[in-house]
Amino acid sequence: MMKEHNPWIDRFGPGLTEDQIRERVRVDARPLEGLAKLPAEQAVTALGECLSQVFVPTAQVISALTGFIGMARAYSASAFPSMGRYIRQIYQSQSGQACRLPTCLTGLAGVGKSELLKALAKVMPADMELNVQGHAGLQATSLLSFVMQSQVGAPGVLRQRTAQGWADLPRGGLNAHNIYRDGVSLMTADEFQAVTAGGSANAVATKTLMQMAQIGPPLVYCANYSLVHSLLKRPQQDRQRLLSNAVVIHPEAADSDDWRLTLTELQKVASRVIRIDPERDAADIHSYTAGIKRSVIALLSTAYRLARASGKDHFGMTDIQQAYASADFWTHRNDVEELTRQAIGNGSRGRRAALDLVCPFPGARQPQRVVVANKMVESYEDRLNEEHLRSSLTRDEREGLEALTVKPPARKSSASVARLPKRGSRRDELLAGQAEFLKSLRR
Repeated sequence: MMKEHNPWIDRFGPGLTEDQIRERVRVDARPLEGLAKLPAEQAVTALGECLSQVFVPTAQVISALTGFIGMARAYSASAFPSMGRYIRQIYQSQSGQACRLPTCLTGLAGVGKSELLKALAKVMPADMELNVQGHAGLQATSLLSFVMQSQVGAPGVLRQRTAQGWADLPRGGLNAHNIYRDGVSLMTADEFQAVTAGGSANAVATKTLMQMAQIGPPLVYCANYSLVHSLLKRPQQDRQRLLSNAVVIHPEAADSDDWRLTLTELQKVASRVIRIDPERDAADIHSYTAGIKRSVIALLSTAYRLARASGKDHFGMTDIQQAYASADFWTHRNDVEELTRQAIGNGSRGRRAALDLVCPFPGARQPQRVVVANKMVESYEDRLNEEHLRSSLTRDEREGLEALTVKPPARKSSASVARLPKRGSRRDELLAGQAEFLKSLRR
C-alpha cells in the first residue's frame, strides 16, 4: 500500500547537512568604500552598522540550529501523524497538545543569540498551502517568532515577526487551536528579559512562559544570564519546567578557527581601514573583548573614531589598544575584566557577583576555561614586561618613543593609575591588575 502523503513531515525534506545550513544562514561582509570621504562620526556609524550585519555560522550556531530543526521535525511527526487526524483535530475545541518543557537559549549579552534566532528562519521549511479536500485556504507555517515587549502583564507582551517586520498579535493573542490549524512546529521568543522591569516581573515572565509552553509546539525562549538567575529563585516546580532544557552560546575561544574566521569576515567590511592580521592578532583582540562579537564591533568602531580624530583614515593594533583603554569603551572593558577574573576562578573579588556575566548552568561553562585563562595570563605578562621596559627608559628615550606613538586626543579623567610592582606576581594578581596596566597605556 502506498504511504500517505504527510505535508507536515515532508516539508522538512531529507534534512539539511551542516554545510547546507552554513551556506543558508551566513551573511558575508558588504565591503564599504569611501569612508574617508565621509564626516568622521558618519563614517564610524556606517562602519559599525556594516560590521553588525556580518554573521559567521560557528560550530555552536550550527549545532543549535540542527537541534532546533530536529525538535520541530519530531513535533510535526507527533502532532500531525495523518491528514485524517489533522482534520479531526481542527474541528475540536482543544487546549493544545501536551505541555512540553521549553528550551532556554542563553548566553552573555552580545554573543549573537538574537542573530541565531533570525538565522533559524532561513533553515526552517517555508510556508506552504495545504491541499485538504473541502478545506480551502489552509496553510502550514513551520515557525512562529516573537519578541517580548517591555511592559508588565501577561497580555500584550508579545509581538509577532512577519514578512513586513514586527506586528502586534491579533486580538485574542496566542490560540492553541489556530496554532495547530496553521501547522506550527516551533515557536521562538526573543528578548525575554524585556519583561523583567518591575517588582513582579519575574512572576510575569514565568506566567508568560508557562502559557506559551502549553500551546503545543516546542518553545525556544531567549534570555540573558540575569533573567535565568532570577528564574532560579522561583519555586522548584517553576525551575524544573523552565530551566531543564538549556542551550548556552559561549564566546568563541581565542585559538579557535571560528574566532579567526569571524575576525577575517569583519575585516573584509573595510580591509583598507581595518589594518589587522586575523591570525596574528586574534589572541590580543580576544583579550580586549572576551570573544564577544558586540564588544569586538564596539572596539573596532572606537579605534576608528580615535584614528579619525588623529587625522588618519585607517587603524591598526596600536589604535585598538588605545581604544580599549578609552572612555568610549568603558562599559565593555569592565565586563571583559570581570570575565577575565572569572576565567581564573577569582570573579568579583570580594564584591557581589556580577550575575549577568556568570553562566547559570555550571555544567555548560566553557571547557576551554583553563586554556583561556592561561592565554590571558600570558598576554598580560607580555604587556607587563613591556611596561617595565618603558619605565626603565631615560627621559630622552621615553620622549622619543612617545613621538613615534600616535595618541588619541586627551580626555579628562578622574581615574588614578596604579603602578604595578616590579616583582613576580601571583596568577590572580596578574589578572586583577590588567585594568590598571591597560589604563597606563594612555600616558
